[in-house]
Amino acid sequence: MKNAKIFLKPRVVRYTSTDRENTITSNERSMLILLGTVVLGVLVGTITFMTFDSPGIFTHTFLNHGFFKSPHQQDIWTVAVNSFFNTALPLIILFLCGFCAVAQPVEFFILFYRGITLGISMSLTYATYGYKGILIGLTMVVPGAVITTVILLFAAREALRSSNLYTKFALASEIKTAPTKLYAVKFTVLLGLSVFSAMTDSLLVFLFKGLTTGKF
Repeated sequence: MKNAKIFLKPRVVRYTSTDRENTITSNERSMLILLGTVVLGVLVGTITFMTFDSPGIFTHTFLNHGFFKSPHQQDIWTVAVNSFFNTALPLIILFLCGFCAVAQPVEFFILFYRGITLGISMSLTYATYGYKGILIGLTMVVPGAVITTVILLFAAREALRSSNLYTKFALASEIKTAPTKLYAVKFTVLLGLSVFSAMTDSLLVFLFKGLTTGKF
């Protein structure tokens, strides 16, 4: 009888198409929840604006994040700086929240508040400029709002993933190393995109500012 040789083959883990579909579905589900948070904020912001008799309070940048374009504030550099600051600040807060195991409510609130400012801005634009506010909103508000909101959506998703990871570490009472380098790189890219968004916003104001001053 010949000696049988047994070869031990390394175990190879293969991901099936079903696993990939489940992963994609999970990612899509999380983004839909985050997007729903923004939409809810838009509704709350719109309703809040409608309940106030004097809309003057909503012209403050803190309440509209610079999305409302006043006819008296159309300096492109001011628009660029305000646009960048109003996106960079939430980005930095989300980045820092990602290192906290219990910061999930703050991360959701940042998206919710961004939605509130969008709802206020669109309502204020229509109330200030009338029917022309629809065109102003489409050309000077919506593009920047969409770009920056997408940036914050991805930032919030990464921050939530990081926070959930630290939560697992805390519950397991284990000391592990989180992928902070990749996390920082992602937020650096998002910060760079916010610079592009600010430049785009200022360019649109330069091209269409005549709509707000009546000289278009």
